[in-house]
Amino acid sequence: MATIATVTVPRRTPRRVYLERATYLGAAIGLAILPNADLTPATLGAHAAIAGAAGLGLARAWRKAQNLDASSLKTSMRALPFLSAAAVDGAALYLPGAGWDALIAGGWGVSMALLAPLSRSGRPLRQAVEVLEAIEEPEPEGEPEGGPEDDADEFTRTIRAMWERAALPGDTRLYKVIRHSPDGLDFTALVKAPDGKPVPELKKRDVAAAFGVHAEAVTIIESTGGPGWAEIAVTPDAWEAERDKPQTDADWWAHNIGREQGAAPGSTRTGKAERPGVVHHFAKMDDPSEPVRINMRKLCTAFGADTDEMRVFVTDRGNEFLVSVFDQPPLADTVHATRELITPNREGFFRAGTAFDGRPVNGRLYLPGGAAHALLLGASGSGKTQLVIVYMAADSLDGATVWGAAATEDAKLRLAGAHVDRLGFGTLYMVRLLRTAVALMDIRGRMGQKVGHDWIPGAPDNAYGRLSLYLDEFNAATKCPRYGQEITQLGERISVQGRKYGIGIKVSGQDGKVDDGQTSTMRNQLRLNGRQITLNVGDVSAVRRAFNGLISAEDMPEPLPQEYGGSTLTLQQIADGAEDPEDAQGIGGIGWVVRGGKPVLMRTLYVDLGGDDREQVLADLFPDTIGRLTDEETTGLGPLLDDWYAPDPDAEEGAGESSTGRRRRGGGTKKAAARDRVKTFLDMMPGADLDLVLNAVAEDGLTEADITAAYNELTSE
Repeated sequence: MATIATVTVPRRTPRRVYLERATYLGAAIGLAILPNADLTPATLGAHAAIAGAAGLGLARAWRKAQNLDASSLKTSMRALPFLSAAAVDGAALYLPGAGWDALIAGGWGVSMALLAPLSRSGRPLRQAVEVLEAIEEPEPEGEPEGGPEDDADEFTRTIRAMWERAALPGDTRLYKVIRHSPDGLDFTALVKAPDGKPVPELKKRDVAAAFGVHAEAVTIIESTGGPGWAEIAVTPDAWEAERDKPQTDADWWAHNIGREQGAAPGSTRTGKAERPGVVHHFAKMDDPSEPVRINMRKLCTAFGADTDEMRVFVTDRGNEFLVSVFDQPPLADTVHATRELITPNREGFFRAGTAFDGRPVNGRLYLPGGAAHALLLGASGSGKTQLVIVYMAADSLDGATVWGAAATEDAKLRLAGAHVDRLGFGTLYMVRLLRTAVALMDIRGRMGQKVGHDWIPGAPDNAYGRLSLYLDEFNAATKCPRYGQEITQLGERISVQGRKYGIGIKVSGQDGKVDDGQTSTMRNQLRLNGRQITLNVGDVSAVRRAFNGLISAEDMPEPLPQEYGGSTLTLQQIADGAEDPEDAQGIGGIGWVVRGGKPVLMRTLYVDLGGDDREQVLADLFPDTIGRLTDEETTGLGPLLDDWYAPDPDAEEGAGESSTGRRRRGGGTKKAAARDRVKTFLDMMPGADLDLVLNAVAEDGLTEADITAAYNELTSE
């Protein structure tokens, strides 16, 4: 049974009672003086008025007395002052001496003041004040009765006193307290602000504290009487009865999820779907304009799960959302990569992984406007190398020529070298790959003129095939003192111009940081014309860098745990010193793909590169035939396709770079730098024309005039 703390409140005397008592005392003085005054027309008129008032009161009381009820008693009480005044006046006329007159008149005044019959019979002495209040401020429907100054029962006076004791803002007062049942504690009341002021915003917690009840037992209702009024319903009995009755799913949701401090405040459950191993809860926000706001920690707790278990997932669409609760972590299931899964379809899509809800996660090799890029992020141990190999195999199955370069040696990635056209390691290898790709764009431009178009996906008359460049640890390569700046510039150029020539870049790295290596232009090209898959990148800062500019701050995911799933000890088992079972799983291959501007948790396809049969595993993934360039492309590139591991001629001649990355030859002038770059290129391609040289060696700080002058000088020697 709900309880409300009570206080003892002294009964307050209304102001109209004081007014009536003062009137009686004044009239008593008149009754004492009037019988001893000279008989004049004025005194005779006063005697006649008293007698007439008494006669009218007696006649009305006699008529009402024919039907004895509460109304006849009220009329008799109202007639009592006039009848008794007439009796005092008549007695004073016959009693000798003024002393007796004063005595009986004083006794009458005191008696009437104590009884106050007019006030006790409910005569509306404040009618004028109430009329003024009605003019100043509109009343709510059903004019409130039972104001603070009315006679009220003990329950009402206690409720008002508790409200005043709470000192709620705005100096508000309670009117029309309606008790829902004679012996219950539930009630409804009107809240009124001082005249001319609005009722301040009422909070459920403040109202609940005033009456010592639970906040959920309070309802605040907007009154129809304007801003000066509000209505509250305090129902502890009804709330306890509702709480104790058997709960429906909707009741559970409202109490645990949709409440004010819940996991999804302001939401309502709309449906439920059960599938083997998973339960889907459909919900929406009560306010259609309110976006979905989810506290994942509270949501997992409400469903009896821990965030590290990765069993609870949310998918939202506008103001509606779906909560999926799995019996077991869905990403614990490993899907092995097979040639059938990763073979691209006509639109260039291939299977790269599986989302938490079982739907495929696809990579893409080309778009309607040209080759597609990709951005693959993941720290060491995240499964990034496996994902890169899946991409390489999909490209190869589509017939593309695959070139790969990594800033540092990677034994697992090296295994793929037997199945692609070119794969090597080191920054020199990477810069030569990029130089060759830039030169190839110029050659392909001339080849496209012969067929009337650049590379078009699926076109039967394409002059050349697709080329896919894989640049692993690209950001690390851009920090190389000798080649870093050139790698940055060439990578950006290919990301912007290469797609129409069928050249796509797949950049992979441990961090999504955009700094003096990977430029923001290149990052935007990779995202706009490709797909980003983000595996475990580390802490909060790394996650934000990876998704910065890709999703909104509200949708930023929490960092992945170090492990997930496994057995969880109870608190009692921990207190007893039980040993941790250590059966949790690692998060290799788990990450996010962005769908509709939202990060979706996924797991990449698994490629076993640790077993003794790893070479056979790759042989089963890649096609038997390796994609190559056409003879025309090979002839045009000439020496650029020579050994990319060969020593750098500039390094042998001592013409390297200082620690700041600036060339020392030629006094560091721009003309000398241009001559060095052009000479290196002509050594590899002796017959290259000026346009090809301009496209290959252009970089910041080297003008077309300097490059042209160097070319003319070297070719004339």
